[in-house]
Amino acid sequence: MHISGIDGDLFGDGFNVYKLPNLVGTTLKRDSPMSTNLFMQDLGVVDAPQQETFENLLCQPDIRIERIVSTGQFSPPGFWYDQPHGEWVVVLKASAGLLFENEPAPRILHPGDFVNIPAHCRHRVAWTDPTMPTIWLAVHYGLTHKKA
Repeated sequence: MHISGIDGDLFGDGFNVYKLPNLVGTTLKRDSPMSTNLFMQDLGVVDAPQQETFENLLCQPDIRIERIVSTGQFSPPGFWYDQPHGEWVVVLKASAGLLFENEPAPRILHPGDFVNIPAHCRHRVAWTDPTMPTIWLAVHYGLTHKKA
């Protein structure tokens, strides 16, 4: 699917819609290669610096790769992620603290540090760098989709 817009093109993969910068007027086919740069701040729509953004880069039936840009956000008090699938996550820029329910202190992640989070492993984001955007790459695997 291709939609041309004032701010750039939107490309849908059947699950999500992406904003692709600098591609206005370009028609992308479903089987066309998609490329961009993970460090571009405007890979997707970033409305305000105080908002955390989640941008799906690739979605397939059993895997989803997403870029996350955090600007000082952290999980709300008492909130724990408990995902039904595994997640491999790496910090590409800045830093963050990731706390697991069974550990006394957050794991501090710097650029290049990654962690594999098994399904149903309760965790939360303790902090992200408030002075610069923290860029994460997350690979969600073992996804199951309900059939209609």
